[in-house]
Amino acid sequence: MNLRLISFGNSTIGLRYDDGRPTEMVDFLFQNITGSNYEEPWTTLRLEDHGGDEGFWLWQDDTLLFKEESFEIMANSLMSQVCFTLAYESKAGLLLHSAAVRTEEKGILLPGRSGAGKSTLTAWLIHHGFGYLSDEMVFVASGSDQFRGFTRPITIKSPARHLLPQLLKKERLVNGILQSESLDMVAPEQFGVQVVKNLSSIDLIIFPHFEASQGVQLARLSKAEAAFELMKCLANARNLEDHGLSEAVRLAKTTPGYSLGYGDSAQAERAIRQLVMI
Repeated sequence: MNLRLISFGNSTIGLRYDDGRPTEMVDFLFQNITGSNYEEPWTTLRLEDHGGDEGFWLWQDDTLLFKEESFEIMANSLMSQVCFTLAYESKAGLLLHSAAVRTEEKGILLPGRSGAGKSTLTAWLIHHGFGYLSDEMVFVASGSDQFRGFTRPITIKSPARHLLPQLLKKERLVNGILQSESLDMVAPEQFGVQVVKNLSSIDLIIFPHFEASQGVQLARLSKAEAAFELMKCLANARNLEDHGLSEAVRLAKTTPGYSLGYGDSAQAERAIRQLVMI
């Protein structure tokens, strides 16, 4: 059985998996995620392929977590479990539910809870020239003015999947994408994008919120408002001194924060580009 170490946010887990379809799944999901041969995993997940109606089984140590017949559904379950498990033991910094992109000069955090439109906006931005760091998690080490993104495949939920033909070349729609009833997982390379795996500066924090049929509503946040919004997106507060509040305040004090309501990705992109120019 193969072993891959996955490290993010000062947390390392092991992932064991069979040859064949499990290897195909793991390679698709984690090809851009770095690991470390020098860190001990705090826990281990195990992915098995039992075939037929039994499908895929996902274990954590000796506990069976999921059984899924579908390759695509298990891929999403595995990615969700890896993100949760990494966050559970993440320490020494803020692990945020946040997308992240960058221009040539500026790194942009896009924090938000599920349903805020992070992934859809990220897909649009990277299709239009922004570099890709994450659509789900970023980590800011304590005292740092830089962050790292969890460079997983971009997850587009069914209400927004109509955008994909606009964002991907037609010949790319089959390769590099996993489609299920509720969502699509797309390898970032399919957008012809630069995947940024190294540390990036933190120059803007924009909290997106999608609402259909609304125009762009961009507002500068006070430092207190930005810190409060960051705390709402913090995934590892239980592991941090003062639940990460002092670090969230520090980040809000040093980085301009904005709220961005939008119903059209093109309008949101224009608003973000204007902020980048300031």
